[in-house]
Amino acid sequence: MMEELEDKHDEMVSRQLARRHSCLSRRYLNELIAGAGERSLWIWSALEAGVPMLPVEFLLVPLTRRAPDMARRFAILAAVFSGVGALYSYAMGHLVQGYLSWDDSFIASSLFGQLINALGQWGESLVFLAALLPLPLFIFSLAAGLLHVGLLPFLATVVIGRALRFHLVTSLTIHFNRH
Repeated sequence: MMEELEDKHDEMVSRQLARRHSCLSRRYLNELIAGAGERSLWIWSALEAGVPMLPVEFLLVPLTRRAPDMARRFAILAAVFSGVGALYSYAMGHLVQGYLSWDDSFIASSLFGQLINALGQWGESLVFLAALLPLPLFIFSLAAGLLHVGLLPFLATVVIGRALRFHLVTSLTIHFNRH
């Protein structure tokens, strides 16, 4: 009899823990992210373009689901602050350029060296592609700064590419949220 009570108690506790876990992993996380608001979107967008971290979409999608009428505003803000973060990475590359030796065989043979060669050949087109696709923009921004790509064309391609990407994300979120 006592064993049955202990088994039932253990079963009840495990069900409660499983329920809490699913609550934390879905609903609570969505509410936490969606409750973060615009300021968090600004910060996240700038950081994501300046340092490696999770994509902005992790915050943009829940915000758009919560307030679909503000989706365009969210996309524009995310694009502008992504440009700010990319500008930070660009400046880092620009400042560090004098300290690097391009004759170093490690840099020349690395993947980053290949990116620099491709960026030297394709220029802003490659930056635009990186801004549009879910690629780590900070690496492309750093390389653009190292190569002294024109600042205004660089910034324009980043903001336009990210604006298109974030507009697509918010539009798809609204569309699939309705259905």
